[in-house]
Amino acid sequence: MRHTTNRHLWARLFASLLFLFSSAGVMAHAQYERSDPGRRSIVTRPPEVIKIWFSEQLEPAYSTIVIKDKVGEKVTEEAATVDAEDKKLLLLNLPRLEPGKYTVFYKVLSVDGHVVDSKFKFKVKPAKKTP
Repeated sequence: MRHTTNRHLWARLFASLLFLFSSAGVMAHAQYERSDPGRRSIVTRPPEVIKIWFSEQLEPAYSTIVIKDKVGEKVTEEAATVDAEDKKLLLLNLPRLEPGKYTVFYKVLSVDGHVVDSKFKFKVKPAKKTP
């Protein structure tokens, strides 16, 4: 009788652990992994494209990037797109950026239905003048 009770306890424990680990993947949302330019980076050449990689695939219709300059003005009206080959990569083409500080605001919807939004900054340094 005691041997059967132990077996049931182990079976319940195993089932609980299995449920916990299997539901963790279901409840994950798209987390920022990296970007180009990176968070708090200082670049000497203005980027032509903002690239942000996430941990999960994105819903293209509900994933956005907005870039604002140091006075809070948007630098482009163009819409961000999810890369055709890498569904975890969000892209935004940029006009030529002047030297200064920029803030990247992003809001994404992962395919599991979770919305994530955040921001980061980067700086474009003025080009060095050659004598």
